[in-house]
Amino acid sequence: MNESHPTGGLPLASRGTRIGATLIELAIIFLAPVIGALAFIVWSLIVWDKGQTPGKQCLKLQVLHLGTRAPVSWGRMALRQFVYPLCVQLGALVLLGVLLTVPGANVGAPELLILYLLMLAIVAAVNVVLFAVTPLRQTIFDKMCNTVVVDQQRRSYSWDAPSSETAYKDSSKDLPPPPPPPTVF
Repeated sequence: MNESHPTGGLPLASRGTRIGATLIELAIIFLAPVIGALAFIVWSLIVWDKGQTPGKQCLKLQVLHLGTRAPVSWGRMALRQFVYPLCVQLGALVLLGVLLTVPGANVGAPELLILYLLMLAIVAAVNVVLFAVTPLRQTIFDKMCNTVVVDQQRRSYSWDAPSSETAYKDSSKDLPPPPPPPTVF
């Protein structure tokens, strides 16, 4: 290497290469959230069939239907995770639309955004309160779908008393009894 040369004798990167590197970095910065979101959506669509979300799968949690005490179907997970929350958001938007039709209401975009976020914050607060005070730790969407979230690591799938090997409090005692089996004539 040439110590007197500013680059130590190494060739300078061309302007085109430098611009290309910057474009790649910008693409990573802007596309990573998109790719991450797409990966999350695909992962969600796959694990919903097991009554889980990506986060619940990582923490070994599962969503069970209270009536059957079985993992919920893909369709019920879609309702719980997507359709019902979307309905809440659309409801908030409808309320904002009604507000816009009020005579003399001079509401601009910033105010509408603040009101929309405030409505969603109220729903989130109700969710937190329900989660904190209901015996089965259910949120609004759990109640709408008749579901409960269980910890697969800390409980067996037996809805009877835990085995003698189990040294934890069985959370199934908090659940209502299962429905009787169907009668066959």
